[in-house]
Amino acid sequence: MKLWLSNASGLFRITNEDGTRNVTKMAIFGVTGVACASFASYKLYKWLGKTNLPISAKIRDNDNAQRSSANAAPKSNGLTSQTNGESTATSDAASQAIKAKEQGNEFFKKKRYDQALSSYNQALELCPKEEVKLLAVLYQNRAAANDCKKNWKTVVADCTEAIRCDPNYQKAYMRRGKAHMEIRKYKEAKKDLAVGYYLQKPPSESVKQSLILAMDKDAEVAVVGYMKNRQPVLISAETVRSYLANFQFDPVTTCLAKFSAPVDGKRAPFQVACDHIELSQYNAVLPYLDEQMALGESNGYLKETLLLRATFRVLAGLPDEAESDIAKLIGIKDLPPRYMSTALLRKALLAISKMNTYNAFSNMTDAIACDPKNGDIYHHRGQINLLMGDITSCMDDTEKAISYNKTEVPALIFQKQMCELQMALHGKREEDLNNLMSELKTMREKYSTEPEVWGLYAQTFVSLGEFEKAQDIYDQAIACCPNCPTLYIQAAQLLTSLDKGLEKALAYLNKAKELDPYYENTYTHLGHVYLKLGKIDEGLESYQKLLAYTRSAPDVKNAMVMVSSVEAQLDMKKNFGLEVPNIFNN
Repeated sequence: MKLWLSNASGLFRITNEDGTRNVTKMAIFGVTGVACASFASYKLYKWLGKTNLPISAKIRDNDNAQRSSANAAPKSNGLTSQTNGESTATSDAASQAIKAKEQGNEFFKKKRYDQALSSYNQALELCPKEEVKLLAVLYQNRAAANDCKKNWKTVVADCTEAIRCDPNYQKAYMRRGKAHMEIRKYKEAKKDLAVGYYLQKPPSESVKQSLILAMDKDAEVAVVGYMKNRQPVLISAETVRSYLANFQFDPVTTCLAKFSAPVDGKRAPFQVACDHIELSQYNAVLPYLDEQMALGESNGYLKETLLLRATFRVLAGLPDEAESDIAKLIGIKDLPPRYMSTALLRKALLAISKMNTYNAFSNMTDAIACDPKNGDIYHHRGQINLLMGDITSCMDDTEKAISYNKTEVPALIFQKQMCELQMALHGKREEDLNNLMSELKTMREKYSTEPEVWGLYAQTFVSLGEFEKAQDIYDQAIACCPNCPTLYIQAAQLLTSLDKGLEKALAYLNKAKELDPYYENTYTHLGHVYLKLGKIDEGLESYQKLLAYTRSAPDVKNAMVMVSSVEAQLDMKKNFGLEVPNIFNN
């Protein structure tokens, strides 16, 4: 049986029977809102392509080694001798240039780089201009010597000349990409390394990792300005529904009706915002909350507005503005404990979205200290522990969350059962596993109209590797709950991960998009399916929409990397006439 581990944002298959790594992220109900999804997607991104980031920025000198299982070529020292289609001309000038080049190669092997440079300079002066292949080799070899001396700008210049002479010179692209990485020109580096990767026969894992790093670094720089200047994201109804369902103790979103009555015959902007939430008109909420805050000292709903605006700023992809609201809320004198604990929990989840688990747990500890019966804190801390693989702590927190909830929350019950499932799988306790499956079946029958329960039940069979059974349950779930986009996405993910039924998966995802056009998870998987089907333009469009609708900085960064990966495919087709696979599918 394949082992599938569960976490708060989904199910990750991390090992196969043969021990190889193969990761698939399954969307799951009851996530810790946007924050935990960001944390999980970052972990997934690090595993994509069988690579763990960060990786070394150095490119080995044997970057052009041609490997074959039958007849492996010797390691390259970074030079080119009689390769790359070099001239075989017998003219005196060409022959003298080749002789000077070979002398330079000998100096290079002895690490006498200044003498090597002198020989390569002499060779370039002697080489006839029409001998373009030989010129390309000479420029690349001189770049190799300057590489060893860390003269990065000179390396870029010489590799550029080599590429001008021979546009298909794979080694020159690789070396220029390395130099661009060293001088932090990541956008140029990712383009060069993409060409170097796809021109290499066969592509090597080390070059692939270098390309992924360049894309990651470029996105890391770009995301700062992107997040600073971005406008509010159009808010997905499915995201709001899932997010708010995980805050059963929120003093505002769980009590919207009590704020509806007019005060002195007038309705405050805050009240209008609450009306829009109840009508699922989520993109109309923030302007009214801003209007309420503009009232200054006459704001009769200060703490309520700050908490609600922080929530919707998170949902609109404005984490810095949300943090500002939370800080103001925490600073209010004599703030009620439930507002304080909820604010600290929001602060903790923002820390998680920035991969700062220390601050997240610290804020949750503070929240418990001021309001120990706020079940939301234990719920979310339990999900984070589950994501981090701490099953025992997750079980403890989940049981506390259940005890403080006055009503039965299916997501919490399932979270507990997922902990029990992991324990049963790791302990190989078949009797416990059978009992657990019986409990899950009873739960599904009890909540037969709840899409969350259907989804959780199906994902349990995914955890057990019973994929056909899981797919059958998804089909039943979609028939019973045809308006839930997450069910369509989960069913499509399962089909895609098994590399079958891609057209059916595409139909499911298009239905999810129709139900909620702003739900970013749809576009993640749409892009993946389109690429598997060879529809590169559609894949790029899907990832661009993912970038437009995703919220947290880590998720934006990952979307940028995916966009870069498809752009690399399109560049290879445009500039070299090559149809190449996506680097994350290769």
